[in-house]
Amino acid sequence: MAYDSYRDANGVTWTVGPPTGWTMAAWVLPDASPTYVPEADDQQASMPPPTLHGVADGAPSGEQQRVIFLDLVKAIEGYAAEHKRNVVLKVTASPPIPWWVWVIGAWLLTRR
Repeated sequence: MAYDSYRDANGVTWTVGPPTGWTMAAWVLPDASPTYVPEADDQQASMPPPTLHGVADGAPSGEQQRVIFLDLVKAIEGYAAEHKRNVVLKVTASPPIPWWVWVIGAWLLTRR
């Protein structure tokens, strides 16, 4: 099962990276909105791999990935609870369309 994102209690979307071994990490993209100011610290969670006679036993199963993801969610929600006041919406503005573009557009439409 793929875990690719998580939205925390403050409405901020965290990108969850694919598991690397027995660890999962999450981060907030720089262009995310809403976002944290200052930028949020990356969060991670892991679990020790089960061993068979002292040797790590392969990659995590789907259930083990789910457990790691739930630990990651706890870390993200802990960060969200501590930084409630640091959430901002990013707003971008573009200049208005010049009047002459509207005139030319209307003229082109009437020519058909």
